[in-house]
Amino acid sequence: MNIDLISRKILELLQANARAAVSEISKEVGLTAPAVAERIRRMEEAGVIRSYGVKLDYEQLGYAVQAFITIRIYANQNQRLIHFLKQQKEVQACYAVTGREGYYIELRSASLQELEHIIAKLTEFGEPNTSIVLSQVI
Repeated sequence: MNIDLISRKILELLQANARAAVSEISKEVGLTAPAVAERIRRMEEAGVIRSYGVKLDYEQLGYAVQAFITIRIYANQNQRLIHFLKQQKEVQACYAVTGREGYYIELRSASLQELEHIIAKLTEFGEPNTSIVLSQVI
């Protein structure tokens, strides 16, 4: 699918506000509302737009601690680790990555004690290395 500058602008606007009205987007990009709706429909059908979502304020939800954990896995622990992570409500995402550490885990917890508990559990699967987020700069 060809994504021109107008379609990129539509995507940018949808990323900023997934609930933006087509009429609002059309004013921003200089097209009619039906033309914008058609572009959005085509991008959805092509899989460029996979889903719509919301951005949460995790602190207000009680998850004030954000951390990133890399883990160097012990032999044959990959599937057990993935199974464990899927069961943890604190885990936001887990990525298989290149390098010495096999996985990059993003999580949010209610407290440092809760984070410490998860890290302790992770030592069953490998050697975790944790970075706690101080602030988001971008």
